[in-house]
Amino acid sequence: MEDKKWYKSKTLWMNGIAAVAIVYQMVTGSQFASAEEQAGIIVVINLVLRLITKSGLTA
Repeated sequence: MEDKKWYKSKTLWMNGIAAVAIVYQMVTGSQFASAEEQAGIIVVINLVLRLITKSGLTA
């Protein structure tokens, strides 16, 4: 298994985008789905990304 740089990780990028979206919702008070639905979406995406992940990360 070959390692890749952290910035090439789809999982890290997806979680970073999710974190920005959560902060945006907290600041603006807007919400596109309930907190439970958003958590479920993030979990499913993370599971899929974990299943397709073939390599580890390096610094």
